[in-house]
Amino acid sequence: MFAMNRSFPQLLALFETGQLTGSELDQFFQLLEIDDNRALLAAAIDEKAMDESRLPPEQGLLTERAVASLKEAMQGLPMETSTPAPVRAIRPWKYVGWAAAALLVIAAGWYLFNKNQQQPATDTLATTEDVKAPQNNRAMITLADGQRIYLDSTANGVLLKQGSTQLVKSADGQIHYYQQRTGTSEPVNNTLFNPRGSRIINIELADGTKVWLNAGSSLSYPVYFTGNERKVTITGEAYFEVAHNAQKPFIVNVNNKEEVTVLGTHFNINAYEDENAIQTTLLQGSVKVAIGNRQSAIGNEKSVVLKPGEQAILSQSSQKSQTIPVQTVETDEVIAWKNGRFVFGDKADAATIMRQVARWYDLEVELQGNFTQHFGGSISREASAAEVFKVLEATGGLHCKITGRKVIVTQG
Repeated sequence: MFAMNRSFPQLLALFETGQLTGSELDQFFQLLEIDDNRALLAAAIDEKAMDESRLPPEQGLLTERAVASLKEAMQGLPMETSTPAPVRAIRPWKYVGWAAAALLVIAAGWYLFNKNQQQPATDTLATTEDVKAPQNNRAMITLADGQRIYLDSTANGVLLKQGSTQLVKSADGQIHYYQQRTGTSEPVNNTLFNPRGSRIINIELADGTKVWLNAGSSLSYPVYFTGNERKVTITGEAYFEVAHNAQKPFIVNVNNKEEVTVLGTHFNINAYEDENAIQTTLLQGSVKVAIGNRQSAIGNEKSVVLKPGEQAILSQSSQKSQTIPVQTVETDEVIAWKNGRFVFGDKADAATIMRQVARWYDLEVELQGNFTQHFGGSISREASAAEVFKVLEATGGLHCKITGRKVIVTQG
């Protein structure tokens, strides 16, 4: 669910108190076409039922003001003569909130029925084709000698042995490195690549560190760690849960532009080349974010130490000024990709949204126009591309047309 000005929960909260305007009520009903929103409404009604014995009507989900607001708004809706009039059929119930909840469900169906009857299919999403969410993982591991292991076509179990380390694919598709004994030789590096249009892949390194890779991302790492540090390199976006080892700090090199140093913590790095900045977000523990790499920055290192809930932003301008701005963020939004959702804060613009969509569905996106509006809300990443675009169009902000693997986006 997306919203140009208000999210569905915000609209539902306004409906409770009868404060929805006509255009907001229209948007409210349009957003009820989305499964996530209908589920949210159902959960709210269930909660009302559970609380019925404890709460007076004025504290319930839907109030008398909501009923009056809806009745007034419905007076302007076109009615089919064959359709019964649910407003007149409702009898007084024990709780006003229950009556309003039932009225809302009936009215929503009524509204959508009339809307679908009056609008031709060409007035909705101009889609010649649809693109499903990724159905499988197409990640591959490239070994030091150039050999490639395609993870979607390999059987579960031990995939190969590299010195003292085994590479294992578990029954749930996760990848693990197990170090059977201390290595006696210098370890070799492997690279895990997760292409666009592929499901998220997660890997457990030999030290127990877990890494999740988003679509269009890569992770280069030694098959086991030696010396006094653990160092890996990423492109794209990755979420880390680093195994604690005070004697061996964990270091992430990001596009050779930034290094993140930790002992044991949870953090996310978004470093796609087509984004305006590298965003490093801390969820738990403590990390140090430094410009460049330590070899080139010794004696002149510019860095910041993050606290949980903080995000470091490294852009071209901050690299030139040798400063790293830090802001407080909603971490649930940052790692929503790992949890199977698109979640956009109120400041998400069309270009930002479309870059995420393009990577997940492996689409080429062409923006035609000057898009200044912002969006807020969320939708499951299991939805098809057409479903995502349909919601964007329902808000009146964007118009999307899919042809093959290309999407043309214009002003709605």
